[in-house]
Amino acid sequence: MPREPAAQATRWSIACGAVVLAAIALRVLAARGDLWLDEVWSLDLASRLASPLDAYGLKHDNNHILNTMWLVLLGVSRPDWAYRLPSELAGAAAVLVSGALVPRKNLAGRLATLLLVGSSTLLVTYSSEARGYMLAVCASLLSLLALEWLFAGGRLRWVAPLFWVSTVLGFVAHLSAATAWIAIALYWLARRAPRSDRSTLLREAVSLHLVPALALAAHYLVFVRQLGIGGGEEATSAQAIAAAAALTLGLPAEPAALAVTALLVVVGLFALALFTLARERDASWVLFGAGVTLPVIALYAMRIQHAAPRYLLISVVFFLLLLGRVAGRWIERGGLARGACVALLLCVVALNSLGDLELIRLGRGSYRRAVDFIVAHSEPGPITISSDHDFRNLMLLAHYAPMHEARARLSYLTARDLPPEGTQWLIVHRIAGQSDAPPDQVLRRGQPYEMRLALPCGRVSGMSWYLYQRVQMENSPRR
Repeated sequence: MPREPAAQATRWSIACGAVVLAAIALRVLAARGDLWLDEVWSLDLASRLASPLDAYGLKHDNNHILNTMWLVLLGVSRPDWAYRLPSELAGAAAVLVSGALVPRKNLAGRLATLLLVGSSTLLVTYSSEARGYMLAVCASLLSLLALEWLFAGGRLRWVAPLFWVSTVLGFVAHLSAATAWIAIALYWLARRAPRSDRSTLLREAVSLHLVPALALAAHYLVFVRQLGIGGGEEATSAQAIAAAAALTLGLPAEPAALAVTALLVVVGLFALALFTLARERDASWVLFGAGVTLPVIALYAMRIQHAAPRYLLISVVFFLLLLGRVAGRWIERGGLARGACVALLLCVVALNSLGDLELIRLGRGSYRRAVDFIVAHSEPGPITISSDHDFRNLMLLAHYAPMHEARARLSYLTARDLPPEGTQWLIVHRIAGQSDAPPDQVLRRGQPYEMRLALPCGRVSGMSWYLYQRVQMENSPRR
């Protein structure tokens, strides 16, 4: 008889291991392809710094300090995957830690959590992009793991330094990690307050949370309060929250009606899962309740004009951890609850997997291919290019055009410098998630252009490019 539980545990472990390997493979494959605007911009900013430590002096919201330090260390003209390596490692570690955070007895919950976190299109995207978001998520999960070690009987003198390091690294990676730390602190209080006297509680609070609090205050004073905002697509906090909900379920962020419907589904699942934990007197409901809601509150409080789903990545990962843990309990109950829960998990994982495959296939844009196409389909001599957004498109062209052997022939003209006859080529762009493709023909200052090539990108991060070539009008003199 004892062999049956052991054999069952082995089967669960094998399944979990397979999911982890698949999740890592997704992140490695998604890290291929061209760097897109935000990554190129980060690399451009880093190239101006003499030392990694100079990153703290760069007061720009595109400066995710840990990521910038890595870019400075690497320098320019490295393979694209090398710039993304820290995010890949952090993404793989986050999958492993998410599984370790599920109680050992909840075998179904561990597998469900690994499936949700491993397949999440949002997490796969930022686990394969040269930015600081996944570094912040991974550091926050490591802080939580250190705290769980303490609850399991670990010694405070060993746990506290690990908690400090992971928490502070999260702040430095991206400020959104501060909301995770607050959620974790509330969870610690919910676990410790009912069982500790006041002096013991105060001593442990100081030991765990004083260093992160001081570090966050210093980080704010030295860096955050002087931060300049680089800009982005106009979007309200409500739009970003609805888009994040849709992407969490594996759905596209547009149309708006679909995103709002997804938000209602997520809110319903969130409330039901929290109620399940609270009814069972599981203090983790405090952790997940705060972990999901605090980033949303912070987004509203900051009144960001360019809100985006990536600012809610902490909310997303805590929601997936909550859903996975509770799903395991529902599955163990059997009956209708098990069937409904398995169906929900399969649906969410399948939809997210489609998003992952789209990202792997399309990447974050095809900018090298665009330059190759323009050169290959142009007549000998100088090639002039313009676009619908000088800053975004010029930054990408300035990065990729020098890599082509015909770089000396390529010339970008800004809107201010356009001649009456226009340019030979026109680039029209769409940010990832925008579903309105441009028309086949456009007019630019009276000059007609026809679309020659559409280069779409994944649904979460990147830019789609549409290449237009100027059409020779019949009444125009031929050269």
